[in-house]
Amino acid sequence: MPETVALIERVLASATPPGILDLSVLRDGDTWGAPARDAAREFPAHEVAPLVRLLSTLGPQKPSKSWRRSVLEATSFQTARELLREWLRLAANADIVPPDEHAQLGFSGAMLFAHGNDDLVRSAVFAAQELPHEEWVPELLGILARRGAATSGGQAMTGALALSVASASVDSLAGRASPADKMVLAELFEDLSRRDLVRRIGKYLGLDEDVIAQRDQAIRRAKAAAVRQKADPAPREARAAMDVLVRIHFAPLLKQHGFKARGRTFRRISPDRVDVVAIGSFGLDQFALSYGTRFSTSWPPQDPAHLNEASLDIRHAEQHGIAPDEVQALAKRLSSIIIPFLDSMGRYELVRSYVENGTGAPAGSRGIDGWMGPPAWGFLGLLALAVKDRPAAVTFLTKKYDFTQGLFESNPSYGAELDIWRESLKRAVDLPDSLETGGFGGRADEDTL
Repeated sequence: MPETVALIERVLASATPPGILDLSVLRDGDTWGAPARDAAREFPAHEVAPLVRLLSTLGPQKPSKSWRRSVLEATSFQTARELLREWLRLAANADIVPPDEHAQLGFSGAMLFAHGNDDLVRSAVFAAQELPHEEWVPELLGILARRGAATSGGQAMTGALALSVASASVDSLAGRASPADKMVLAELFEDLSRRDLVRRIGKYLGLDEDVIAQRDQAIRRAKAAAVRQKADPAPREARAAMDVLVRIHFAPLLKQHGFKARGRTFRRISPDRVDVVAIGSFGLDQFALSYGTRFSTSWPPQDPAHLNEASLDIRHAEQHGIAPDEVQALAKRLSSIIIPFLDSMGRYELVRSYVENGTGAPAGSRGIDGWMGPPAWGFLGLLALAVKDRPAAVTFLTKKYDFTQGLFESNPSYGAELDIWRESLKRAVDLPDSLETGGFGGRADEDTL
């Protein structure tokens, strides 16, 4: 049995002298084991061996406090942290292993990791929880949660590709509890289709039971619809037809204005901000358009190349039909209204006027993010700080600091974020009273942002 073999390998690994880098537990049979083994050999053995030993011996058990303390000590080496990042990066990009003889033993017919390697990746995910200051962790854990929770795809099989890894990723994100981690959890709450994980995420986020129940019911309805349509080729054909419409009518226009495509998500990366236009689907006969901006000054920092609409500071949503006249109307709306709106996000005074008063919001759209409130206090305060608008920066950053301090008093995990806003507010207070931007609320130099 695979579990018995993995247990024997863990026992042998635990008997290995601490200074020896034992990679025998990493198994072949997937696209992660061999590259992970090669990656470990690139580092000084005595610096990464303690971490590898800890990851090798945990197995399917829940990590204890002593194990976590040992991980914290083992990752005091920069090389150990780099190895952990590389192992998780390789796991996030692992190919699906097709069905094999393990399916006959009751396992899922397809998987991400060979039996035994899944325990190693799971251990690495738990270890990442002990690196609270590493900014790369939330994104990778989010990917692993999504990929691990995805169904195997085999006929009559509903098992996940790597459920233990997905579950560990959710738990580690919740345990870290930084703003970036919570943002990823919020995205997973909307994206995942496993009801058990979604309910757990909802509780971690402190959502009302009604909200969790509504999401659970939506998943139930979606799964029921998927069962009804399983043998029907119409959905695939409809999505393919919509992809063609995007390529013909929208992609050239967006590319003309500096956007680059990845699938149906278009990004325009500038020094001051990232503009995003995401053209999704609502059912089989409507486009679900989501667009907006995230500023380069915003916290926490995000990789512009992988930014999606869920991470935008300012976001709007619309729905449009796919009939020929509706497609032409949407293309015209993109050109004459939506893209100019995104262009205006490069002007500080227009951004501020929009956030404070809704000025310039595209008519007929639904504002999702960017209205005055705690999130806007943060990004607008940092934007004002960047253009040296001292009165606005002090006002908004004071509100953001006071709000975060209230969160910190009930949840100490907000301490790191509170430090960010304290330091930003201090920088704002230290600005000179005279504004280089042309006065309070005046026009900012366009090269400043």
